[in-house]
Amino acid sequence: MPPLPLMAGAFSQYTQQKMSWYMWFFQTPLANLFLTPENFGLIENLWRDWSPNYDGTEDVAHVAAALGTAENVQAALGYYRAMFAAPSDSPHYADERAADNTPRVPVRYIHGSEDGCISADLINNPEAFLAPGSDFPLVEG
Repeated sequence: MPPLPLMAGAFSQYTQQKMSWYMWFFQTPLANLFLTPENFGLIENLWRDWSPNYDGTEDVAHVAAALGTAENVQAALGYYRAMFAAPSDSPHYADERAADNTPRVPVRYIHGSEDGCISADLINNPEAFLAPGSDFPLVEG
């Protein structure tokens, strides 16, 4: 996942909005009909879109195993459903609300040139949003 400030700019672009349709879809009750422990066709199709020219059959099998119960599927969907929720006023989350989300240690942010989930064309200067000493190798393919 690119640094959040970069994603804000990327989401303003139609190209990225088309690639990220699933984020909004997973927030709806309709997602419960298309993502079940018995049916991972949607995940298989997303994987093909996200990783062109890569056979993700084995990876999708691992995802299916991890999401093998209704509770696990709902937990995964819960991530998306909480994504745009208003922040809690609970004091428990005060540190998270105050954080600037900038990593405090160097990280390696890797992105594929043909990523079908987040367009590499929209990721400009991620180092500006990472800790000093971080790097950003763009991997071909």
